[in-house]
Amino acid sequence: RLHGPLNLAAFEQALRAMVQRQPVLRTAIEQGEAGAVQYIHATLEPELPLEDLTRLPADEREAWLQRRIDALVAEPFDLATPPLFRAQLFRLGEEEHVFFFMTHHIIWDGWSFDLLYQEMAALYPAFCEGRPDPLPPLAIEYGDFAAWQRQWMQGEELQRQLDHWLSRLQGRLEPLELPADRARPARMSGAGDTEWIELPSARLDAVRALARQAGTTAFMVLLTAYYVLLHRLGGQRDLIVSTPVRGRDAVELEPVMGFFVNALPLRLALDPQAGFLDVLRAVRNVVLDAFGCPDVPFEHLVKALRLPRDESRPPLAQAMFSYQDVRGRAPGWGELRHQRLEVFQRGSAYDLGLWFVEGEHALIGGMSYNTDLFEPATA
Repeated sequence: RLHGPLNLAAFEQALRAMVQRQPVLRTAIEQGEAGAVQYIHATLEPELPLEDLTRLPADEREAWLQRRIDALVAEPFDLATPPLFRAQLFRLGEEEHVFFFMTHHIIWDGWSFDLLYQEMAALYPAFCEGRPDPLPPLAIEYGDFAAWQRQWMQGEELQRQLDHWLSRLQGRLEPLELPADRARPARMSGAGDTEWIELPSARLDAVRALARQAGTTAFMVLLTAYYVLLHRLGGQRDLIVSTPVRGRDAVELEPVMGFFVNALPLRLALDPQAGFLDVLRAVRNVVLDAFGCPDVPFEHLVKALRLPRDESRPPLAQAMFSYQDVRGRAPGWGELRHQRLEVFQRGSAYDLGLWFVEGEHALIGGMSYNTDLFEPATA
């Protein structure tokens, strides 16, 4: 949600400059002789439609906006036809607009959103003032990373990290069993929804204080609470929670948009008799151990474990935890102040997912859940 005077021409120019700067935004996935191939178009000038909702009565605009966004979210992508993102502006008032931007996950991850905020904060005010593009060209492009990773997948470092994970995941891996409202279908539909969570500043301060006391982080405190919740719900002591990692371990990759993220299966042996601080310290050890070997692609690990195929649940981990600190994001783009609009895709790749976005004064999050299994009230 954008508050302030909007220079539409400068906004469109900024979006197009970002697309030209980031090759992944000009990428399509086409079928080649050996399978899917990343094809980067030399130029691409995306359209930015503007839908004017001020023609509607003021009390109807928000509901209409939500219906339009739901329709845009539900529209599938054709991977062979770029762009693999969808952008649109809505006008709700003279100085109130909504910028809708959605990408396919094949070209995008959470850190890429941070880069979008950074680049628009540089490009939009520059073009408003008639200045040239202030951003330097990328030293490395996403295609360079993809080529490097393919080569790296044949090397000794991959085997070292893979051996690490095979040792951590040896023995019987129990699937997560939670009390559900419905029987698990033979095949996951992928249908899901989200129940929103907001921790006010006082609660967030308490989380941070506990983290400092234990020598951990807010991420680890909330992940520990999640493990305890899963244990209390299902009674299991051997739990695996999947968490995403950024996947950009070189300075040159920091400004590159794309899909770098990897999922790490964090396995915890939980002692029901332990105090919370003891469990928190155990979680800290698990997290640090995992982050030392973050590069084995999740699907490669699943194959190496030779897990039996089960289409009724996701492999290896059925619970997800995600935590993103966005306090470094610029609060606005030029004269535009932006505010998060709560929208979430109606889908879930896990039985249960807990995620948080940390701002300066509040923690916004959600419990995403598989609607094959759970009712909203249960979530």
